[in-house]
Amino acid sequence: MKFHYSQSNEWYDPIELYSFEANLATNIFLLIERVKNENFEAHKIHLLPFPKANKNGANKIRPFYKINIEDQIIWLAVVNVIGDFFESNFQSWNYGNRLYRPIWFTENSDGSSEINKGSTKNTSSYIYRKWSQSWPFFRRHINMTIRALSKGNNLTVDDFENDIEKVIYEDEMSKEHKEYNYLDGNYWALSESQELYWLTLDFEKFFPSIQPDLILQNIKEILINQYNRDDVSLIISRIEKLLKPKVCFSGWSLDDSIELKNYFVNDKSDNCKGIPTGLLVAGFLANVALLELDKKINSWINRNRNLAYFKFVDDQVIIAKSNEAIKSFLDFIHFELAGLNSNIVFNDEKIEPEIYNYDQKTGFSQKESLNDSDNKLNVTYPEPFLTNALMQISNLNGDEFSLMDESELENSENDLKFFLLTDFNDSGIRRDTRVSFAAMRLCKIAKYLEPNFFLFDQNYSNINPDLIEENKSIELNKIQLRYKRIFDLLLKATIEFPDKLKLWKRCVELCYISGIDKIDEIYLSVDKANIHAASKSYIKAYIQILLVEFMLQAKSRLFEKYSSYWDAYRLNLFISNVSKLEVVSPNENHILKSSSSLFHLIQDFVQNSNSDIYTNEDSEYSFEDYFYFILRSISANKTIWNNNILKIQLENRVSWAILGIYPVNIPPVLFESILNIKKELDSIPFQTKIKNYTNIIFERNDFILDNQGFMYDVFDSNSQLKKQFVEYYPKIRKNLSFNPKNRIPLNKWLKVTIANNSKSSWIDPSLSEWTVIEIVKQIASEKNRMYGSMQSNALFDDTIRNIFLVHPQNYLIPRTWSMKQKHSWDSWKRVVREDKISIIHVDKMIGDYRYIPFINYWETSGFLSIFFGNGFTSLIVGLCTLMVKLLSKDLSWHSSTNKQLFLDSFYSGAMSTIENQPISSHTQHFLNSIFSKKNEDFIFGQNKFFYNDLIIDNLTVFENALTSLQTELEKYQVTLLENEARQLTYIDIEEIGKHYSI
Repeated sequence: MKFHYSQSNEWYDPIELYSFEANLATNIFLLIERVKNENFEAHKIHLLPFPKANKNGANKIRPFYKINIEDQIIWLAVVNVIGDFFESNFQSWNYGNRLYRPIWFTENSDGSSEINKGSTKNTSSYIYRKWSQSWPFFRRHINMTIRALSKGNNLTVDDFENDIEKVIYEDEMSKEHKEYNYLDGNYWALSESQELYWLTLDFEKFFPSIQPDLILQNIKEILINQYNRDDVSLIISRIEKLLKPKVCFSGWSLDDSIELKNYFVNDKSDNCKGIPTGLLVAGFLANVALLELDKKINSWINRNRNLAYFKFVDDQVIIAKSNEAIKSFLDFIHFELAGLNSNIVFNDEKIEPEIYNYDQKTGFSQKESLNDSDNKLNVTYPEPFLTNALMQISNLNGDEFSLMDESELENSENDLKFFLLTDFNDSGIRRDTRVSFAAMRLCKIAKYLEPNFFLFDQNYSNINPDLIEENKSIELNKIQLRYKRIFDLLLKATIEFPDKLKLWKRCVELCYISGIDKIDEIYLSVDKANIHAASKSYIKAYIQILLVEFMLQAKSRLFEKYSSYWDAYRLNLFISNVSKLEVVSPNENHILKSSSSLFHLIQDFVQNSNSDIYTNEDSEYSFEDYFYFILRSISANKTIWNNNILKIQLENRVSWAILGIYPVNIPPVLFESILNIKKELDSIPFQTKIKNYTNIIFERNDFILDNQGFMYDVFDSNSQLKKQFVEYYPKIRKNLSFNPKNRIPLNKWLKVTIANNSKSSWIDPSLSEWTVIEIVKQIASEKNRMYGSMQSNALFDDTIRNIFLVHPQNYLIPRTWSMKQKHSWDSWKRVVREDKISIIHVDKMIGDYRYIPFINYWETSGFLSIFFGNGFTSLIVGLCTLMVKLLSKDLSWHSSTNKQLFLDSFYSGAMSTIENQPISSHTQHFLNSIFSKKNEDFIFGQNKFFYNDLIIDNLTVFENALTSLQTELEKYQVTLLENEARQLTYIDIEEIGKHYSI
């Protein structure tokens, strides 16, 4: 959700979003309880003055709403549950707002490649397929269908003009069950048609006109009638409530609210009309609403085979063999739409070409002046659907600016300026879309513009000192003028399309990239924009949020020691320019006032050299909310954390998330307060805690519980905290002092071995890739033995739970592994296999679920998954996590405030380790198969992992896979003089290729 807002072009409240994230585990738990409550209701939604293009002198707002975060999350959860059921029912000619799903290639035994499609569950950052994946495909399929429809059964691959279309066609023809029937010439009437006809349609006020009951009806039809689900009563009842939110007009004047209610609220209630825009899943719900209509349309097309229909959200395109076919289809769709019991109608003003009139009651009628040539399509040169502009966008988008020299950059810059200013003849891409694309690419190219440092940097050449400052001034002014010319073009485009927020964003972004002093000019342009007065306040609030984000990005980059002179120069200019900006809080809408408060706070913060954070007493949010937001926005800078940590109040839930970022650095005086809370909570009976679940703070448990790897690591890393407070954590104290005679915990063994090797002149095989695999294999073998020897009643006690605890302290390495002597490979293998790793006694085990990939709470009992299918997959990932940490020779963890954020950073870190450590190709491919993003969502261990011909779903198969990796490594092991062991790291090109298909 946060990713969506960061990428979207709409105002949002970042503090509200980050505050929810800070206590994600707690908030999700409370949200689940709210959903289960019979009195569940949707929150009110707030109407915002989203800008709308001026039409016929009327300044109106576009219906757009601020949706409560909790309701957005519930809706996303609903779509995660039902998305797969519906995506398979949507028509292939429906391209808009289709749910994102991962796609990857696997190689078959015969050498052919097969496309695999994952689930629609939102393990990705994307809710929908990216515009760059869906819209160009929509346009290209129209163009290809024109060829197929005109050629009929005479269609061949040579009828397509470019290689991309030929590949698409051949791929589709190779399928036994066609996904896109339109591309099959045999699907259409057999004879060739040299003349085709076209028409485009648009629904009027699409989202507000969709009846919620229609969505609910189709959901029931699919889940209950088609799939025979009898377990959906709760989800359907909650969807019914969520579909009818009440609209709040708080912040609007009385006159405005009376007028707006006529447009946006149902007559007999305060419920929102249709689907509220601003709801993240609104596009999916719109597709669900038209599901049955789309099925009927598809049946009509299959019966007649003389017309193709395409849809992208509410935009529709018709290509037909005759105008009679178009009229017949229009009569059909009007009749079916009227029977939907909805308010969906076509927009009479957006029928192109203008050869039909439309009336909601009587339907479509041909204009008297209709001539067949008015909408005739030149099959060879179908001007309305040419992809010239699309191809040009593709070419311009493929430019890699970082690899260009100055002349190439200048040429690309001129091409983009031409693309921004020129109005092309073909209507393949709307002008505002082309302008937005060009603006985005111009901002990207601006990042790579720089002065000629050779003229004023003595490090490059011998320059007369008297000329250095003069040359420097000339070069900097030259680049600034170039930036300003780009800015003037962007602002001109923005004034032309003031309702396109992404253009305002590009203007602000260019000021950030370049450091030019033009922010005041952007604000003045908002005041002059030909839009509704309230929408001007909305745009200003949006600009303030952008400036907040860019100020924090600038501060974060300036903290980095490796910022270049040119980067620092521009960033400091930007901060200086924003610091001078005077922003007045909008009075028109109090929902937008939070943007001004946040802007002023961050404006003060970035100017503060010691990084102190100050808030006003009348601030809408707490100090902790702002503090967390700043920490998360600038990569959790330790200096900022240290300078402000003593200001937090532990009564505020967000404080526990802040403490979790740098727990090792907690000052003793603050830890005293933590300890007092621990004592208080320890005195409360368990049953009382359960009853008062609304007071639960899961993020606090890391500091309170006595068996967590989290606090073990804190005390192990901070001797002062350990000395003062470890006595209050008796189990952790025992673990830290545990020192068996003949064995040493894995974490301590690794430290000792690394230290010994740092002073050694010979290579120790104990730190080799082969040994890391052996360690993990022995641990897996011991856990498998424990599971096999359990009694049946042990499934319900702590025995099974302990199998799933993965922490290096729990594994004991024989001290014989640490003896200082040179080993050959043979002697080393004898040592590690004759004296094996053991697992610590149950009462000393550290509970650590950081290794187990469940994405809700830190304490999720991974062992429960044993009762649901392939329960050991979570443990396998835990052991592979340990394997990655050992390969990196670093068992420390990146601190994070909740497990979802932790997993996101860990998966990225794991992939980085796999790619950057000197490990063999087979091991790399094996770990990639485990940590592939398509495997990130582990719900009750249902996933299986596929590595070569193995299905890894239990510990025995996992051990066999590790043995095969060792066998490959052993082929490249050598022993030199004086028994020195060497491991050659082999690279297999075929194995590397497999990695890129995951």
